[in-house]
Amino acid sequence: MKRLSALVVVLALLAVFTVSAPTLAQGDKISYGDTVKDSLTGSVNKVSYTFEAKRGDIAVVQLIPADRDGLIGGVLTVTDSTGAVLADSDRIISGRLGEIVAVEVRNNGEYTINVEGRSGATGDFEIALLQAEFLDLDKPVESEVSSTPEGERGRYANFYVIESRNDVEVIYEPLSGNIAPALIIFEVISGNNLAERAFLFGSIVKKGSIVIEGSRDFRLATVSIDNFGSSGRGSAQTSTFRLTLTEAK
Repeated sequence: MKRLSALVVVLALLAVFTVSAPTLAQGDKISYGDTVKDSLTGSVNKVSYTFEAKRGDIAVVQLIPADRDGLIGGVLTVTDSTGAVLADSDRIISGRLGEIVAVEVRNNGEYTINVEGRSGATGDFEIALLQAEFLDLDKPVESEVSSTPEGERGRYANFYVIESRNDVEVIYEPLSGNIAPALIIFEVISGNNLAERAFLFGSIVKKGSIVIEGSRDFRLATVSIDNFGSSGRGSAQTSTFRLTLTEAK
């Protein structure tokens, strides 16, 4: 009887997991904060998902190869309702593991994320869609970040918009936790790809800052474990942090 009860519990848990982690069909809608798994195969050479966005949003899309049998050589594009290409990772000459693009949304409406493989590349991957949060002067934000658990590939879990024509300072304060996250500043380059431009990290950092020159274009900041593109060890570890944007002195 005990074995039967245990079997029923296991089956129930499997059913719950299946419901909570559905596989979306091509063309299905996703929302900010969603991560979906998919594959390119010999018979499926392109997959697409749509999402709703509002004017002024900064949408960040990551294409993350699976830790095993991952898609290497994927091309990530974002298009609007007319088919116009707003972001294209294929414009980057030097390839890298994973693709990441940002789109400044000009109009309310539906947008499409497309994944294809260079030269017929196949493999498993995830698509992560995030909405970047705007940093306001002298208004600190606090959040948390986790390390990469074993069997998964690293990804960025938060993005913050820095928008100023004047020089500004980003103050970074780790608050708690046993891991040492890094503050990374990105610039938007050709094809709306993101390129790392500045870093602040270290296990003994209690407080630090980066001064960023003013620009007509926005930049993005993230606080992340600095092992993006590789798997961690063991279960995920969490740390908290604070970011404050101020005028540069």
